Amino acid sequence: MPKASKLAFYAVAKGKQTGVYLTWDECEAQTIGFAGARYKKFNNAADAEAYVAQFVPGLTANINASSTSAAASAAPALSVTNDGRWKGAAETLDDESGWDVVYSDGACKGNGKLVSIAGIGVWWGRSDSRNLAERCPGVQTNNRAELIAIVRVLETAPKTKRPLLIKTDSQYSINCFQSWMPKWLQKGFVSSKGEPIKNEALIRYLSALLDERARGGQRVSFQYVRGHVGEEGNEGADYLANVGATHPELPERDWEELRQRIEEARDASSTPVTLKITQKGVEMSPAEDKAMSAGKSKFTPQGVGVSGPKIKTASQTKSSPVAPTSALETATRSSTVSETVMFDEELQEYADCLLSPEELEEEFLWGDD
Repeated sequence: MPKASKLAFYAVAKGKQTGVYLTWDECEAQTIGFAGARYKKFNNAADAEAYVAQFVPGLTANINASSTSAAASAAPALSVTNDGRWKGAAETLDDESGWDVVYSDGACKGNGKLVSIAGIGVWWGRSDSRNLAERCPGVQTNNRAELIAIVRVLETAPKTKRPLLIKTDSQYSINCFQSWMPKWLQKGFVSSKGEPIKNEALIRYLSALLDERARGGQRVSFQYVRGHVGEEGNEGADYLANVGATHPELPERDWEELRQRIEEARDASSTPVTLKITQKGVEMSPAEDKAMSAGKSKFTPQGVGVSGPKIKTASQTKSSPVAPTSALETATRSSTVSETVMFDEELQEYADCLLSPEELEEEFLWGDD
């Protein structure tokens, strides 16, 4: 079986139309007969864009491909798995009617130079209140602006069960997750040359945002679109990004701290709570009891303690018996201490079956009449 041809990026820095192309025929069409043409082949989009930017100050290079190009026609999307991890998906969305679709873009004037200025754009639609035009915080580069534009989508879009499709003309952003991330994780975010990966903290935070969406049951996909070919959404995002570049400078954000906040929230939502069920009532573990007393606990059980509502058990309402969980049933019948570990959702179910201390005392002393 013949090997699949490797995707190449042809950077045209000086030619009839500068840009990055996916086929030699397209590159040749822009350089043949052009005096002083400058062009070069690369294995990735980021290097190709950087090459073009060296010769064309202020230009944000874009990937160009003909409609017959396999890479352009397939337009593979990047999805997030149900278990909260991203993955590369070999799919084409023929029908977007069930998706929320948004375009993101980054713009940088003087990319790679000390005087560069960058902005980010998010475009949902004409006169849509969700549209964003913001200055890129911190270091001003095109790749950072592209990533941060996607970050802002994930930070501002409502968290729903409806799938979200993010369209971008940044091959660099897509490759970060579709191609490079597995290797980076394996090698501790160090390149093959032993150098730290650029934008590591930002990329890790973006990955955490994707994980957060996946854990909430929302599917997120990326799709590559050609830049500057008249597609309204891409042109709109590009316009907003250029507007954002004119805004005042913004300080760098602490991407690592932001990522840690997401992970801490994730860990807190899955922290087990230990209950001791005794004749005196229900006792929480000291740590959770302290958290509840300080008002920091997410869970406030009903039916626990003196102030909780009184809920009848099967012995009091025989016509509509309550089926308590096995741990609670064992503790009630044997009059001994039982201990179980539960998460927030399970704890709520327990609370619905609990008696107040007075009712527990009556139940143990007198039982059924």
